[in-house]
Amino acid sequence: MKISFLLGLLILLIFYETYAQEKTIWKEMNKEFENCGSSLKLYDDNSFFYEEFCEGIKFKFCIGNWTKQQDNIYLNPRTKESFTLTVVEKNKPENFSGIKVLDIHNKPISKFDFIQFPQDISLQNALTDMDDYISFTGKPNLTKISMPIQSDEAGIAIPYFTNKEGQLLAYDLYQISGTKETFKVKSFANTTYTVKINLPAEIFRYSAIEYYKLPYQYIKLDGVSYEFITKSK
Repeated sequence: MKISFLLGLLILLIFYETYAQEKTIWKEMNKEFENCGSSLKLYDDNSFFYEEFCEGIKFKFCIGNWTKQQDNIYLNPRTKESFTLTVVEKNKPENFSGIKVLDIHNKPISKFDFIQFPQDISLQNALTDMDDYISFTGKPNLTKISMPIQSDEAGIAIPYFTNKEGQLLAYDLYQISGTKETFKVKSFANTTYTVKINLPAEIFRYSAIEYYKLPYQYIKLDGVSYEFITKSK
């Protein structure tokens, strides 16, 4: 009897955990312009997600909370400084030596970009080199200054040459918040890191990511569409 009760409680907790991670969309509105577009999602938990994209390369987003004020919706964005990377676990290597990246829902983040650069290269030079690589529209030429490393479908990124002096920078987090979160490459020879970023995994589908400052914080709903407005409208 006790075992059945505990088993039922466990199933209920698993169901609750899964349900709590899935947010219900209250309204979703999309605008498309040829190969570019924007999308605004308002969730029942009073959070919002706004994105602008173009040809699957350039991507801007904004997230935060919303409230309804008469016929208008007020959007209260989070500051970009609130986006963080936290080390949640360190283990001795088993299957790999590297870093595993999780999102705010503890799901693996794929296509998250790191850069590895030698110890004798300044962080600023490495960033400049990577910025040029990301924004280059022709055939990219990789350099010895910075080497892009991208996480796989399981959220795992493995640095090159873990026995060498060097550093690993969480480049996508830098693009979004300006935070320069680095790891000593040689530390991965003895440690596997699991890190968590307080953002949804879907943001990292694009190579160039930018946190977007909304033109106004009020929107007017119009059926399945919307428009940004000033408060007085």
